[in-house]
Amino acid sequence: MRRVAVKGVIVSRLKPEEKAIANELKAIGNNLNQIARTAKQEGMLSAILLFESYRDFVDALIKRFYHDK
Repeated sequence: MRRVAVKGVIVSRLKPEEKAIANELKAIGNNLNQIARTAKQEGMLSAILLFESYRDFVDALIKRFYHDK
């Protein structure tokens, strides 16, 4: 117990907005399968268009995350 008190490291928790952003990024990870399915079923052009919409969403999230810090 004493060793933890002396040498322990304090780790800050995520703020509610940071948690929300992390959850949104996790959801985007799930959408990668959707992009692969779209590429296989409808062709690369449809997959590229879908990917671009996700890319724009991720860019907006990253800007929001760094803007709040």
